[in-house]
Amino acid sequence: MRYYRRKKRVKRTWAIAIALVICFILMTIRNIYMQAYRARQFLLEEQLVETDPNMHTYNWDNLTWSNGFPSYEDDTYTSEIGIDVSSHQKSIDWAAVKNSGVKFAMIQVGYRGYETGALMDDAYFEENIQGAIENGIDVGVYFFSQAVSAEEARAEADFVLERVKKYKLQLPIVFDLEEVSN
Repeated sequence: MRYYRRKKRVKRTWAIAIALVICFILMTIRNIYMQAYRARQFLLEEQLVETDPNMHTYNWDNLTWSNGFPSYEDDTYTSEIGIDVSSHQKSIDWAAVKNSGVKFAMIQVGYRGYETGALMDDAYFEENIQGAIENGIDVGVYFFSQAVSAEEARAEADFVLERVKKYKLQLPIVFDLEEVSN
């Protein structure tokens, strides 16, 4: 009888875990489709923004390298140089970044600690966003997410929105989802 209860408890635990994973995946897919839907609402040069990343007319023969950066230009598209930064780069000379030709920066706002699950500020976020803006570099932000539930994802979104509300972002807020293993 004891074995049967334990086996039933294990099955129930697995069922709940699988259901939570499925819910998280469905919420992620829903959010992707909602972002794509919202993107269709904005016009870029009187044309709808393309939302399918696999649909483009790039001719990869037009991809070149200049000053260590990839560059692309044709009759339709011209690339811009951008970087992503976090506390891993430490203090940044944003005037030198601007002078190197960088037009935009994606700046890490924070992350979820994978050992504690706590939401953490990127130690250089304020310095980086202010330095980029002061030097005329367009900015967007990202959060290194390890949310395992819709509740955690909402908490991460609230965390980011609270920190960026005083800044005028030219680029989007992005959630960086990566698998973390041992």
